[in-house]
This record gives sequence, C-alpha cells and structure tokens, in this order.
Amino acid sequence: KLGLLLISDRWGGAEEVVYQLIEPFMKENIEVVLFVNDEMFQYYSNNKKLAIHKLGSYTEKNIFLKFFSIIKIRNNLKKLLGKQGLDLIHTNLGTSIIIYGNISNKIKTPYLITLHGSEILTVCNRNNPYKYLVSILLKHSFKKSGLITSPSKWQIKSLQKAYKSKTRIIPNGIDTKRFRPLKTKEEKEVILFAGQFVKMKG
Repeated sequence: KLGLLLISDRWGGAEEVVYQLIEPFMKENIEVVLFVNDEMFQYYSNNKKLAIHKLGSYTEKNIFLKFFSIIKIRNNLKKLLGKQGLDLIHTNLGTSIIIYGNISNKIKTPYLITLHGSEILTVCNRNNPYKYLVSILLKHSFKKSGLITSPSKWQIKSLQKAYKSKTRIIPNGIDTKRFRPLKTKEEKEVILFAGQFVKMKG
C-alpha cells in the first residue's frame, strides 16, 4: 500500500509526474492513497478508483500564511496516516518532504523522496534566514529518508555526498504512444525547450 504526498500551489511538471505514476501502480494491484492540499484535489479527482485525502489549503503568497497552512496540513496528515497502514510514503516537492520528515519518527512508515529541481537549489541556498531554515529542514528529511530519486545527474551534482550515496537516477519517461519521431526533413537551427522559463531549467 503506497501513499503519495504532494503539497503544491500550482500545476506543473512534478504534479504531472505524480499524476502519471498513479495508474501504473494501480495496474500492478498496488493500492494507492493520495494526500494533497485542497488546491491540488481538482487535478486528481477524475480518478474514481483513487483514494484521495485533502489536507487543507496551502498558499505561498505570504510567508506567515504559508507557515500556518503548513502546520495545519502537517497536523491533518499526522492524524490520517495513523489509520492508513501504509507500507511506503513517496514525497514530492520541498514542502511535502519537510512535512513528512518532521513527523516520520512518530508515524514510522518508511519514505522515499523524489527531487524535482527546486529542492536542490534550496538546500544550497543561504541567502536569507528563511531559506537557510528551509535548507536545514530539507537536509533533515534527506537524512531520515530511505531513498532519494532524481531524474538527472545534473540535478544532484551539488548534493552533499552523504545524500548522494542513497540517491538513484530515474529519468522521466516518455509515452511512445503519444510522442514519436516524425518522418520529416530536419530543419536547420531549430530550438526546442520543454519546461518553465526559469534559471534552473537552463
């Protein structure tokens, strides 16, 4: 029985990865339970076979509101997990990683972390007191996790050796039923970029 934990304020690549993970697990007769903040619920609710638990509202607009929303989500998650009988928790994105790392001693369900990019930048960031605190909390969760996965070697090159030793590279897959090479003449000077236009994406 697998628990997927995702806390996010917007839809993007990591949220899509979690969405695409669910169906293959269910086809293998693995029971999947999804834990999300209220804003994410709408994106997963079309799967009627999936057990979904809403953990409360989450915002990143204001640092104080963000802090209180995290505390509420943490407390709700802690109450729910005690009744689930999960074999493994899969955490995605920084907030989810920090929240479960904070309660893992009490829940005692092993967990793995999937890095999606921004977590590495945060771990290495000491520019202000808030980001430094988040960095400490992420490192704490990394240390306690059973396994860390990453889609690329580039992403973990700045990760500390203590965490690299339990990190496995699992590249993001491609659905070959939807995407395949076209039989066309190759154009010169064609640039393709898939991802957010942010510095860490190149």
